[in-house]
Amino acid sequence: MSNGLASGMNYILTRLNSAAGYLAAFIIFGLMLYNSYATVSRRFFHAPVPGVTEISSTLLPVMAFLAMAWDLEVGRHINIDLLVKRFGTQAQRIIRFVTSLFVLAFSVVAVWKGTELSIDKLHDLLEAPGVRIPIFPFYVIVPIGGLLLLLQTVKNMRSYYLSMMRRAPVPEEEGHSPHAPAQKSTET
Repeated sequence: MSNGLASGMNYILTRLNSAAGYLAAFIIFGLMLYNSYATVSRRFFHAPVPGVTEISSTLLPVMAFLAMAWDLEVGRHINIDLLVKRFGTQAQRIIRFVTSLFVLAFSVVAVWKGTELSIDKLHDLLEAPGVRIPIFPFYVIVPIGGLLLLLQTVKNMRSYYLSMMRRAPVPEEEGHSPHAPAQKSTET
């Protein structure tokens, strides 16, 4: 793959991951406001808001699936540094590559089964006392988030593979994400 094409695809993926991350942040902020309103309404005005539990429990996984690829891209995903740091640099690269294979498998299953589930839920409604909303938009986020995670994982695996072959450092190995501002050295 040519460098120009790869950098263009990286740019598009970064923009999509950022948009999904911001949407996830917006959802969590909206959920916070919605649940706060529901609590105040129920507690002080004795007027419970219908469907709070159903809507909140449906939106939490949506938010997680939207944020997964962005978390992986910026290096904020769960990492067991206590264990991984005990190995040498080349072993760390291999561990990152192998764990990426598991993430890749998860992503494929999320896209595949998420798409099937979305199609099954096309005409279903989320029903709670006083609430009837289509459930399809919530389920379609699973394959979208899975696809973004799959693409980001492939991008990372390519980077890990190239760094193993060249023995060049990978951004996560240097202690910062590819999108963080460069850290100035304090050594003189």
